[in-house]
Amino acid sequence: MHRLLACALFFSWLCSGAIDGKWAAKVEMPGGKKQGAEAGPRDIRFDLKSSGGALTGTIIGLTRKGAPVSIEDGKIEGDRVSFATVQSSKKGNRKFLLQGTVTGDDLHLTRALEGRKRGLEISAKRQ
Repeated sequence: MHRLLACALFFSWLCSGAIDGKWAAKVEMPGGKKQGAEAGPRDIRFDLKSSGGALTGTIIGLTRKGAPVSIEDGKIEGDRVSFATVQSSKKGNRKFLLQGTVTGDDLHLTRALEGRKRGLEISAKRQ
């Protein structure tokens, strides 16, 4: 029993470090009459750090002005990752939930506004 627990903890530690580092993605931001300036391709950079099952870091390129956005409530469970970002807008703060997987040098995420089911697909590569 103790060996099984030790193996599980080691595997969890090994997987959590797999996300550490810098990642880059080119994302086609959705357009629409109300979104105007948001539409079009955008370069997004992730700088991620794990500690056990926790994930921290920043993202650059999610906002129109390109300001860094901090990761909140970051979690890692095996190859699954999830975290939130809070972005300011004219309508107040908006919380986005990001979740997905990391496999080798590929990070696949879905970013959705809290309370919405559909989201933006993001595929990033390790830099």
